[in-house]
Amino acid sequence: LIKANAPQLVSPWPEEGGWKHGPFEPHRRWSYLVVSRHPMAWVKSLFDWEVKHGRSSASNLQAFLEVPSIDPRLADVWDATDPFEIYARSYAEWLDSPLNTVSVRYEDLLDDLDSTINQVFGSLKIGRAPESVDVADRADVWQTKIDRRPLDRERSLNGWRHVVGEADLESARARIPAPLLNQLGYTI
Repeated sequence: LIKANAPQLVSPWPEEGGWKHGPFEPHRRWSYLVVSRHPMAWVKSLFDWEVKHGRSSASNLQAFLEVPSIDPRLADVWDATDPFEIYARSYAEWLDSPLNTVSVRYEDLLDDLDSTINQVFGSLKIGRAPESVDVADRADVWQTKIDRRPLDRERSLNGWRHVVGEADLESARARIPAPLLNQLGYTI
């Protein structure tokens, strides 16, 4: 959605500013956009991705959270052992960056694209096209070895609510600092 509405904000070389899941590279001339996602939705998405790509044999989210088998790059770059640590450490570092950083919530992009895009452009003090392009059928367009499915907004926003138990929520509350959740605008 950002690339379709603000191509001047997105590098044509995705890894140029650093791996999108890793720390920022110190390029002071760039602005960084941090798109956050509800922690449980983020963890559910990571679980689905890891299973789909054969990096986890967990049969369900609870098993994944108990004995995660995650992308070694994620674990290594954030010195983390579980998805909640990765979430907490990565977002804390990105939000604490001295670089020009704008933060938006993924949920806000899907719920109110125009206002969220206006927020991004306003924060960066640049003009934008008057009409937003809503990529309703596909949020991402890069090619992978495994077919991607069209964006299902409801599943993307709330699908985690059907598979997360109270024990998972308690684990998240214990592992993700409350001030970070407040800064991102999330409750668990």
